Amino acid sequence: MKEFKDRVLLPLLVPLGALAIIVVVVLNVSRILLALEERSGPHTVVAVAIILAAGVLFGFTYASSRGEERSAATTSLLSVAGIMVIIAGFIGFEAIQEDQTKEKEKAAKNAPANPDVVIEAFDLGFKEKEVKTGPGKAVIGEKNEGATGHTLVIDGVTSGRKLQVPQGGSTDQASFDLQAGTYTYYCDIPGHRGAGMEGKLIVDPSAPPPGKGAGGGGAAAGAPLKIDAADLKFTPKEATVAAGAVAVTYDNTGAITHTLVVEGDSSWKKLSADAGKTVTGSWTAKPGTYTFYCDVPGHRAAGMEAKVTVK
Repeated sequence: MKEFKDRVLLPLLVPLGALAIIVVVVLNVSRILLALEERSGPHTVVAVAIILAAGVLFGFTYASSRGEERSAATTSLLSVAGIMVIIAGFIGFEAIQEDQTKEKEKAAKNAPANPDVVIEAFDLGFKEKEVKTGPGKAVIGEKNEGATGHTLVIDGVTSGRKLQVPQGGSTDQASFDLQAGTYTYYCDIPGHRGAGMEGKLIVDPSAPPPGKGAGGGGAAAGAPLKIDAADLKFTPKEATVAAGAVAVTYDNTGAITHTLVVEGDSSWKKLSADAGKTVTGSWTAKPGTYTFYCDVPGHRAAGMEAKVTVK
């Protein structure tokens, strides 16, 4: 049994134990450095990291030079130092959690109301090439459905700030004081605007003023109209809306791509929704009866159309 312990068990446990100690120490030192960065900035972190690295280097050099003179006192000192690092690491972790909680609470407190216009970004483009809202203080949001980061800058609007959505699924929004006119919005990350990431923001005095929050991709505040597309039908088959700005939501629950075209209104910009996706648009509706339909070959004839009455 003693031979098994000396020849098999200890040679196996010693490196595993050393690896576990290294992982614990590195993890907790990282927590300390992250907490310092949150509180004191990157320069303090660099200085502390250099001091720690120098201390470890010279400490082990000294311990190695002592040879057989290494004693239980040296081992005890290293144990105490390790315990202090672990304790400091947990304190740092708690500090990081506390700072993150405060940041989230601050962001939630300062977050604007529901957006009047939402512009959805993907790689590389915006789903909405044209959005509309009325003049006034509008909340504009950006949602990133792509795998890379994007921004949103509104050319010619001095109020508000640049929106930033660093990764897929992230959102950002801000308030802008909009005057009547037509503005260009774009992503200012190098190469993205040139690849097609830009669109038009129309601030129309005849459109309802912002403030209610449409919450839909690119939909101006106005009467809602929702059309569900399945394979191969529209729901509802008939709908009635008030004249003026209409926030149109097109939800594709089918397994293939569908479009949404308005017969009788050339100002409408065709929507296209991939399988399982929802897209939105703004429609300035005038009194009359219109037909919404999918213009993918064969789909309208199969039943993908709906009558919309505007009063």
